[in-house]
Amino acid sequence: MKKVTIEMRVAVDPIKAALWENRKKIKPEMTLREIGALVGVRSPQQIKHHLQVMVTMGSIDYIGGQYVFPKI
Repeated sequence: MKKVTIEMRVAVDPIKAALWENRKKIKPEMTLREIGALVGVRSPQQIKHHLQVMVTMGSIDYIGGQYVFPKI
């Protein structure tokens, strides 16, 4: 089944919102610490948790051990 992209307003955690807003700057090769520094979060585990939830939501992909944001 092919993914379909839609736009809708949803309430999300501020960390997920910051990750999404900075998606153009987040590269697949970045470490969790580097991503955290970009969005102002010190805990790599918090970043990992929110990225994994975003994968479950279908907003990003996890390919080859890397989190991949959709191309804009």
